[in-house]
Amino acid sequence: MDSERSKTPKVEDAELDRAAEKEKRVAPYFYPNVLLAVPAAILSTSDGFIPGFLIAASLSIVGIIFAIGSLFADADGDGKKAARRARAARVLFWANFLVLTVPLIFWRLLCELNDRFGLF
Repeated sequence: MDSERSKTPKVEDAELDRAAEKEKRVAPYFYPNVLLAVPAAILSTSDGFIPGFLIAASLSIVGIIFAIGSLFADADGDGKKAARRARAARVLFWANFLVLTVPLIFWRLLCELNDRFGLF
């Protein structure tokens, strides 16, 4: 009877295996941060300078640094450190995208429409 119990996998072992598998899968958000940094940098240096785009580009660059750090930590085999840095890169991307970039693009378009058509 004891041999039957020892052969069945424990729930704790399955949870540990899932946690180890989750640590191996790291999504560093490198490319999304790059795709956000390039237009923000271009828009920050173009006509009608809006300082928010410079802030958005800076946050994207910090996200890129965290993503690269996540890749290096993952290559070193430190899954927890890689996951933390990937999470920071993800948070920076989404906060930057939703709070800064999208509203600033709409603001810029609204200003362009106002200049062309005199809406406001």
